[in-house]
Amino acid sequence: MNRIVFTSMIGVCCLLQSIPLKADEPDYELRNPAVTSLDENDYNLLLRPLKLEANEKNTILTFYHLCKTDEERIEVANDETVIMDPRTGVQYLLRGIIGCDAKPSCKNIVRGMKGKVLKFQLEFPPLPRYMQRICIFGLPDLYTDSRYQKHFYTLTELQEMKQFAEKREEPTLLSLVSHFTGKPGIKVGWYSKEIPPKQKPRLCLEPAGYDVMKVETWPHYKNPLRIRPYFTEEPTIKYAAWFTAEATYIAYIDCRIANASSRYYFPRDSYIQADGGEQLKLVSSEGYPTNKFFYLDGTVGDCIAFIMKFPPVPLTTQNVTILIDYTKAATLPVSELLANQYLVQPYQSNIVR
Repeated sequence: MNRIVFTSMIGVCCLLQSIPLKADEPDYELRNPAVTSLDENDYNLLLRPLKLEANEKNTILTFYHLCKTDEERIEVANDETVIMDPRTGVQYLLRGIIGCDAKPSCKNIVRGMKGKVLKFQLEFPPLPRYMQRICIFGLPDLYTDSRYQKHFYTLTELQEMKQFAEKREEPTLLSLVSHFTGKPGIKVGWYSKEIPPKQKPRLCLEPAGYDVMKVETWPHYKNPLRIRPYFTEEPTIKYAAWFTAEATYIAYIDCRIANASSRYYFPRDSYIQADGGEQLKLVSSEGYPTNKFFYLDGTVGDCIAFIMKFPPVPLTTQNVTILIDYTKAATLPVSELLANQYLVQPYQSNIVR
């Protein structure tokens, strides 16, 4: 059985800590926090400090906070706080914080509330009745707790709501594979003339004197290939592939979950390799630099694809082993990579205020 090894260091941006791209707002003295009747024991029994309520006029996301000291600095929300429909990619923007005078995008200082459980109510536009799953981005104070570093929820996790009772099953990978290739594990056996869609990124900022240790010297790009949402219960890196007689195209699919700009790196020595064959070196990263960290400007919740071009592979290949940063390998059948082509289609995101 032939296999391809694709080697890359995409995602090594995680080696660097998040660095804000603009100055934070000054701290704000919160004088009228909403105090609940919960005590510390009640709070610790909560599966998650979130509750969702919806009606025809708005959606209220309640966020609970346990004060552990006599002076707390709480950042409840910011300009990236959104609820996103993972099926459609529609983003529902934060309208504001209600019930108290807390401010977004800054630390709200609360004094003399040690042991008290506070609540902050975030208002969003009304959600469609058919939604079963949501993604929540931009709750900075909540996500400092490792127990709650989660972005993907089913609505029943947050609250049982009758108006969302209609069920719509997500397509399974098996059905997608069957649609495109007949059955899992089928040999390619042919070269396609189809190639992935193209979207030329634009260089919008290139500081002089690039230095890998100085993030302020990294270039900025925009206008990426935005694609339809691809979320699963546990979002992971996704890939798709196109096999032609002239080249092999590998799509690296990612979702922006934080920061107005995300960092990427494409090593020049990336390659794919069939068992016992020669190393097929990276030809191009289709508009992006190689061996250089760069920022990609955009909006939280964006799903994007990077297209990498390699020489053609043997027709008989059945499985592809993808190796990231030389430590995390994933072996995928060609049929799955072909099935994932449906994800890599240009997509115009929709924002609801």
